[in-house]
Amino acid sequence: MIKKAIAAVIGLLIIQFIVKFLLKLELFKHVYNHTPGPCRIVHGKGIGYEDMETLPNGLTLITSGLVMPIASSTVSEHRKKHNGKGRIYLFDFNQPDKGIEELTIVGDQFNHSDFGPGGISLWKDKDKVAVMVVNHGSAGDTIEKFLFIAKDKQLKHVHTYRDPTIHMVNDVAMDSEYSFYFTNFAYYKSGLFHVLEAVLP
Repeated sequence: MIKKAIAAVIGLLIIQFIVKFLLKLELFKHVYNHTPGPCRIVHGKGIGYEDMETLPNGLTLITSGLVMPIASSTVSEHRKKHNGKGRIYLFDFNQPDKGIEELTIVGDQFNHSDFGPGGISLWKDKDKVAVMVVNHGSAGDTIEKFLFIAKDKQLKHVHTYRDPTIHMVNDVAMDSEYSFYFTNFAYYKSGLFHVLEAVLP
């Protein structure tokens, strides 16, 4: 009798864990499109779109080309085959039919070949727009700072933030031109502990 009770409790715990895990993955989530109107497909050339931020005037910066350092070699090969380098795109909500266009990144200290953009944040102060982007590079995560020059459709690289606390970054949020918050989504970069971190609540 006690063995059956223990087995039942263990079984219920396993079922509870599976249900919580499926809910965490949002497999049963349904999104109702009710505002601001019907969805439309915006065609572009990039792969691995990850995040977007919109300015009050409707200009939106979109990160593309994300491949996490923990990705398999198959994912990296697919990215290489389809010219999936890291890019930042511009979309204008005032002219949605124009689609997206790639912004030019300028700056001597910026490594274009090792750019894996993820989260993005914007800070507007009068006519100046500062941009911070999470970069999942091969040597580790960094946060890249740019100035957005709308008239030239450029991002001017300003600074690279590198620190042991910038470990496996998910997103960045600016609270001024010179300060920001960031979130790490994991501690372990690979192996069993990384899998357990992702699976266990």
